[in-house]
Amino acid sequence: MKNDNIVFWDKEKKNPKILKDNPLNKDQFSYLTTDIRPVFIEEKYLITVLFPKIDDSIFEKSVWADKSNNYFIDGYRLEGSIYNHFKKKDLSYIRKMLKSFKPTEKMIEKEKAIFNHFVSLNKDRLNFILTSKNKDKEGYSIGAEPFINEVIHQYNKRLLNISFSGGKDSIAVSNLVRRATAKNDVVHFFANTTIEDPLNYEFIQRFKEENRSVPFLEFKNEEQNFFELSETIGPPSRRKSWCCSIFKTGPIGSFYSGIKENLLTFYGIRRSESTARSKYNRVVQSPKLKKQIVASPIIDWKDIDVWLYLFSINVQINPAYRYGYSRVGCWCCPNNSTWSDILNAIYIPDKFDRWSNQLIEFAKKIGKLDPVEYTYQGFWKARAGGEGLTKAKEVKFKYKQEDELNRTYFLTKEVNINFYEYFKPFGQIGIRNDEIEKGSVNIIDKKTKEPIFKIEAKLGDKVVNIRILKNLNNHFQISENKDKVIQHNIFNYIEKQIRKFQVCINCKACIGTCPVSAIEVSGNNILPYYIDENKCINCLKCVDHFPKGCLIASALDTKKVENEL
Repeated sequence: MKNDNIVFWDKEKKNPKILKDNPLNKDQFSYLTTDIRPVFIEEKYLITVLFPKIDDSIFEKSVWADKSNNYFIDGYRLEGSIYNHFKKKDLSYIRKMLKSFKPTEKMIEKEKAIFNHFVSLNKDRLNFILTSKNKDKEGYSIGAEPFINEVIHQYNKRLLNISFSGGKDSIAVSNLVRRATAKNDVVHFFANTTIEDPLNYEFIQRFKEENRSVPFLEFKNEEQNFFELSETIGPPSRRKSWCCSIFKTGPIGSFYSGIKENLLTFYGIRRSESTARSKYNRVVQSPKLKKQIVASPIIDWKDIDVWLYLFSINVQINPAYRYGYSRVGCWCCPNNSTWSDILNAIYIPDKFDRWSNQLIEFAKKIGKLDPVEYTYQGFWKARAGGEGLTKAKEVKFKYKQEDELNRTYFLTKEVNINFYEYFKPFGQIGIRNDEIEKGSVNIIDKKTKEPIFKIEAKLGDKVVNIRILKNLNNHFQISENKDKVIQHNIFNYIEKQIRKFQVCINCKACIGTCPVSAIEVSGNNILPYYIDENKCINCLKCVDHFPKGCLIASALDTKKVENEL
């Protein structure tokens, strides 16, 4: 159900009012915007530092900001861009001023009064989003509390858990689920990306200490380093956001593969966060994990709804929001706003400078004319591909079309025993020592026991011949779409696996693409990439998930060149 509510300013109550329609009493209400976030004491002080005309009276006023970081002070929009004001100030001066600031008891009490008043003014809205039993388009109650109980009842044999990031949305969902179920022992899953905002780590630790009865599981990719990977395959971007798969989805997928229980996971995802998320269903089978159902109690809430709920229960919030961050997570995320970058420069200068210097060196390496501008103007966030990177050369290969069903490939990496693992998604592979020595291995159809194609290559070779042995029209079905099948060109899918073999760095992103947890990626020197044939259902989702077959290959892909000799 689309949330069309509008935020007005109540001139009499001096606080935002959430309304469905334009108010009848226009003398009392004035339009603000479609969504806003609260501005806390610490950010108010930053405003006084950046805007000379703003004095300490701001601490007595109700201050809010929209998604473009326009500020509203007691209902009036603050004139002037905060970004321009930031540029006019010396960064060391800003840091010095903020370091010396300490909120007074009077400021703290006034802030509490403002937010309590905001909750009181919008209690009808709060009651609706929490308890409404009106049905959404999926047939569930709109209210978060009845929705949670309905979903738990529907999937009562599943292990209940909460995806917890430390951000406001996951804080809200954590409290909603535990309150709705009257249970505190709901498992919380936290994916530690290793590059979370330092304030988030502090908050996570405090949350665990204050909620000792809450089972809290933390997942982390111990084998990869974000900064080293950024050197090898280039920094992540909005178009090539490889970091989430490696440092979030992969570690969680590794854990899921080791448990037998089916899962019911509550997420803090909201449709208003992005165009892509606006199309999400409220309850859905996880596209990445067959054993997981994902439910989103606050999917139609806006930012102001989340804050309304959090203020109403007087819960601890992540301190990052107090400093002006609108979202919490990885501090160097390419999806961060310019405002987040400014806050990073102010509050975590060591990390900000380290990352900026690395981006400047990267820009030099790939031949950017103005590396400093490329970095500080955020152009790196829009980058795509591996132009200028040594690792990108491993993505490409050449092939010779021998005949319609026969291709010879010229690889950049020598064939080893692990090479054959990449072809298990197509069928059963019964490797015997004599087959390997002869350099001839068949991929077998699990149902008919007939060979599908033959791989001809000896260990240590860089030349591989693949010969198709049966008619494959409509043989393989990809995903749940029955119309999406491999028709005439299975070679496209085979080549995805060749790319995966050539560039594999054991990043673990593939783990999260398998719906049956058949993929294992480890430090095993012989078989670092392993597919359990007893689990694999040959759905080819691990092959088809990434455009080039592999996350790293996709991140490194350069302008298309002709591969055929």
